[in-house]
Amino acid sequence: MNNNRLESLQILEILNQSSHPVAVYTGEEILIEFANPAMLAAWGKPRDVIGKTLSEALPEIANQPFVSMLRRVWNTGIDDIGEAIAADLVTAGQLQRYYFDYEYKAIKNEAGEIYAIMQTALDVTEKVKSKEEAHYQASLFRELVQQAPVAITVLHGEQLIIDIVNPKMLEIWGKDSQIIGKPLSDAMPELEGQPFIGILVNVFLTGKPYYGQESWAQIERGGKIVEGYFNFDCQPFWSGDGRITGVLQVVTEVTDQVMARLEIQQTKTMMDMAINAANLGTWQIEPHSKKLIYNEALLRIFGYKNSEPITFEMIMAQVSDDYREIVLEEIELARSKKSPFDLTYSQRRFDDNGLIWLRAFGKIAETSDYTEAFSGFVMDITEDIKDEQRKNDFIGMVSHELKTPLTSVNSYVQLLSRHGEEHHNTFVKKIAGSTVVQLSKMTAMINGFLNLSRFESGKITLDQSIFNMGELVQEIIEEHQVTMSTRQINFSQPFKFDVSADRIKIGIVISNLLNNAIKYSPNDSEINISCKEVDGQIEFCVIDQGIGISKDNIGKIFERFYRVRSEFVSGFGIGLYISAEIIERHNGKIWANSELGKGSTFCFSIPTQVQVEKQAPSRQLIQHNHR
Repeated sequence: MNNNRLESLQILEILNQSSHPVAVYTGEEILIEFANPAMLAAWGKPRDVIGKTLSEALPEIANQPFVSMLRRVWNTGIDDIGEAIAADLVTAGQLQRYYFDYEYKAIKNEAGEIYAIMQTALDVTEKVKSKEEAHYQASLFRELVQQAPVAITVLHGEQLIIDIVNPKMLEIWGKDSQIIGKPLSDAMPELEGQPFIGILVNVFLTGKPYYGQESWAQIERGGKIVEGYFNFDCQPFWSGDGRITGVLQVVTEVTDQVMARLEIQQTKTMMDMAINAANLGTWQIEPHSKKLIYNEALLRIFGYKNSEPITFEMIMAQVSDDYREIVLEEIELARSKKSPFDLTYSQRRFDDNGLIWLRAFGKIAETSDYTEAFSGFVMDITEDIKDEQRKNDFIGMVSHELKTPLTSVNSYVQLLSRHGEEHHNTFVKKIAGSTVVQLSKMTAMINGFLNLSRFESGKITLDQSIFNMGELVQEIIEEHQVTMSTRQINFSQPFKFDVSADRIKIGIVISNLLNNAIKYSPNDSEINISCKEVDGQIEFCVIDQGIGISKDNIGKIFERFYRVRSEFVSGFGIGLYISAEIIERHNGKIWANSELGKGSTFCFSIPTQVQVEKQAPSRQLIQHNHR
């Protein structure tokens, strides 16, 4: 008996020294018979709780399930074993939550009767909290992935099981969330034969990240295989114990950017081919520093064969004296107003000092680094200019040669007309009169060609004088009424202002505009003329009731050799061109308004005091967009 007691005491001492919490309870009231220091520490209670009921010792568990769980074991004899059960206990004066793995063991005698319950417990609070924290972090990671603005997926294991995939990635893949849990090769069979599965497996096996830039891939979207370009970042996914558990992949589709760049490259290649085929020189000038970038064709055009780079200043030194100031002014105007630049001028070649004619055109553009660059093309038009000059020379020569015989014929016809009048021969008089009209038309046409030739060869200058504009208009009206009596010309506005200009050439313009109105107006129609001063400018207008001009043609009528088509009107289309040249030389403006079928209004304006500068090159030789 004594030996048995000693054995029981020894057992209790062993339990007392255990680092794991142990307690022994009896009765349905769950009386604490024994609690080792580890259990007392877990409860946060002193030894005097032994001998009390569990409810008395730990009042904070009144609304917790432990007493009822122990009673069930006492009443049924069935052990209760569990993991990570939560218990709210008061320790250090504060109610705190702990987690325990536990066992409620029914202790029975030989008759199978329960005489005690032994509780063992293991504090797993840190373990549970670590799991909760890990679960929270995993949930937070999933939420961040789902809301990420870039495409992300997490693939698990060597089979690359799709564990997490966000909407952005599903959009790129052309799939839905049903692929989650499947191997990537099953979810996207179109990747077979492409390198991506192998790349991901290698990242998993080696732990080495992989980065892809503008990688070409074929993906099935909407039942169709589409091609695209992608940047992707593949990173090994490590577990807490240092093992690789999967691969995290971030993907950005760059198809639009790559296609745009390839299109630009293709366009540039085609443009370069066209530039080379057309022998166009390309240039780019930094507007402030005048730093020059150019191609080989430009050097060939300029005849520059030296090894050192050509500069803007070197090119300007070769420009002809008549054009150098104009070129610099136009460049500065284009730079300051960011307007297009289009100029024709002459300069000397570097190698043989030969004179060449060039057309340069371009504009200010913003570069990729947000600075401005003045760029464009230059083309050699020397042969075009020479052809033009040969044509003008020919026209001038033929016109001049025709004037002398026409003058003689006109004199003979006038003699014949007087002869018919003296002998009362109406037939001869009528024929002679008609001939005079036709000779006048031919003479006007030849004078037009001569003026054209002179203008384009730069041989026309302004002979400035002071004259009354109203008187000049009246003189020209009277001249036209003599030969054209079927139209009513109205000029009722007295105009008393004098103007300082070239009287003869302004008369040519007025005559051309009046001739135009007469030619394109029906018989017995009215032609109205106005002449007035507006803000220091003399404004002259001719308004007719003729066939009118369409919107498509109105912008072309002042071009050389352009005329509105009409089966009833003859001409070569040089009158309005010459008029525009004359008005431009007077620093004026010329324009037209018209409506098809309702007539036209032609106007010009010139300053009352025209400042005549040194002879400028022809309008054909200087073409730009800053008039």
